[in-house]
Amino acid sequence: MAAIRPRGAVPGSRIALWVGLLGLGQIADLLTTQAAMARGAIEANQVAASLLTAGGLPLLWVIKAFLVAAMTVAVLLVRQHWLAGHRGVLAEAVVWRGLQLCVFVLAFTAIHNLGVIGLLPGA
Repeated sequence: MAAIRPRGAVPGSRIALWVGLLGLGQIADLLTTQAAMARGAIEANQVAASLLTAGGLPLLWVIKAFLVAAMTVAVLLVRQHWLAGHRGVLAEAVVWRGLQLCVFVLAFTAIHNLGVIGLLPGA
């Protein structure tokens, strides 16, 4: 059984890098989604499709910006908790790995969207 061991708080520069990558991933997803939809594709993600129906692409941009801000706050709160000497090892591991997972999923999604765009007429 693996144990989560304390290794110190994640450096601020690393947090900034991963939050920046999260923001870039969201932008890549949005831009490739817009490009695919302009060529006739439909949004396969039911949550995103509902947001698009309710408010169009501007609403999706706003929601994704809020998601990046929320993840930034979560990472910084866990880091602050860790630096204050509290026992935040598990919380730090979960939030930190969650941030990294989000970046990889968004990168995969943007790459997938590019593949879809290549299959659409007019590409």
